[in-house]
Amino acid sequence: MFGEMEKLSKKCIIKIHNEVFCNVIGLMSEDIEYMMEKNAHYVEGYKHNPLYKLKKWDGRIKYFLHNGHTYTLLLPDIIPMLRQLGYEDIKIKDEREPIVEFPSFVEEDYFSDTLDKDGNPIFMRDYQVDAINDLLNSNSGLLVAATSAGKSFIICAVAKQLASISIPTIIIVPSGSLVVQLKRDFDIFNIDCGEYTGKNKDLDHDIVISTWQALKNYPEVMSRFKGVIVDESHTARGNVIQQLLIKYGTHLIFRYGVTGTLPPNKADEMAVKSALGQVVKTISAKYLQDRGFISTLNINLYELKEPVDARAFPDYESEVTYLRGNADRTLWIAEFIELLRNQPTNNNVFVLVSSKKVGKMLNELIEGSTYIDGDVKDMEYRDRIYQSFETTDNRVVIATFGVAAAGVSSNRINHLVLIDVGKSYIRVLQSIGRGLRKNKHKNHVEVHDIFSSLFFSNLHVIKRISFYKSVQYPYKLQHVDYNK
Repeated sequence: MFGEMEKLSKKCIIKIHNEVFCNVIGLMSEDIEYMMEKNAHYVEGYKHNPLYKLKKWDGRIKYFLHNGHTYTLLLPDIIPMLRQLGYEDIKIKDEREPIVEFPSFVEEDYFSDTLDKDGNPIFMRDYQVDAINDLLNSNSGLLVAATSAGKSFIICAVAKQLASISIPTIIIVPSGSLVVQLKRDFDIFNIDCGEYTGKNKDLDHDIVISTWQALKNYPEVMSRFKGVIVDESHTARGNVIQQLLIKYGTHLIFRYGVTGTLPPNKADEMAVKSALGQVVKTISAKYLQDRGFISTLNINLYELKEPVDARAFPDYESEVTYLRGNADRTLWIAEFIELLRNQPTNNNVFVLVSSKKVGKMLNELIEGSTYIDGDVKDMEYRDRIYQSFETTDNRVVIATFGVAAAGVSSNRINHLVLIDVGKSYIRVLQSIGRGLRKNKHKNHVEVHDIFSSLFFSNLHVIKRISFYKSVQYPYKLQHVDYNK
């Protein structure tokens, strides 16, 4: 009886210092230990880290420290844990300024003064309206939405609403190509915005689009803003964006993230949530396909039989070196792409490669193809190439995963070819997203996942198949002996 009363009498205070940091005060020592253990997560690949090997680090990132220090945006996770420990009397001392409220919320006709390509007023879909208002109502948070959910619509509307209550907002995207694409969308909606990149430094606007690369050397720029929107916000787990949002962004009152996929690793997921907040809404590819908003798809897995033993190479690096240097294999892939391009209809092909060497070889073998990698610095040129699918047929564009696996917007990709895509959940699903956009001329995409019969390649495809199952993508496997 006494033990129950003691448990019920536990008290603590949560002191919220700013939008990023807070402290939990008054916990019993054993409860601090529990909270530290419960909120420590292993980093992906930690066993290969030199500090771990030297036993100077346990491989985990800690989101609750011995002095009760934790993250404001993780409190929705922290408070239920405290209640489970018996802390029913939790007082919150919030030192932040009161949040400015929006005079009204968004409705379907928010952009109806803008006309689409056919001259009709633009009306938003119901789930887009719900997503915008859910984000605005939460002041912070993550939208997880599949490709073609209309993330640009949502970002434009949220930024415009923030500007309407005098909240200067910076939108951070992972590449210069996405700056160009997003700036085009803002221009379509007649929303004034600036651009802060390596090329342009135009900050004199209530809304500014930038890359984390441009902000890296001048993080003080963050002090000009009170709101932030991170596109492809799974990248917020990275050190640079963490610094921008957490070290230089403690003052950011409104903070939102938009992404197609959250990191599957718990430490990475918590890094994103600590910087931007909890998941507010999820819009899955299956939901969009069932309602006819994005393309249907088939995933065709091609295992290319290699003329060597599956365990011929001792490690992943040596296996990859062999595959990238195999001219016969690359020639078969080029001929396969030619077959896709030479179909009478539905013949636009987008090819993603993990190696510049393979990309350049394919470009040489496939007449009339275009190749893009990180060495192509002209973002307007990249955008024109991606947009060329809209108006041409028999088009083959080859790009590295690094520049085109996420964010490329094109509605007439009929065939998406993934060559040795690997086992990254984010890379795989984001890459497939490049083909899911649709228009009146295209509502289906064939995905061709090409890999090898070698050991590590097979380990990776087992992972990918589990991803495909998790999002209900149909797939079939074919074995190919390209040496015959």
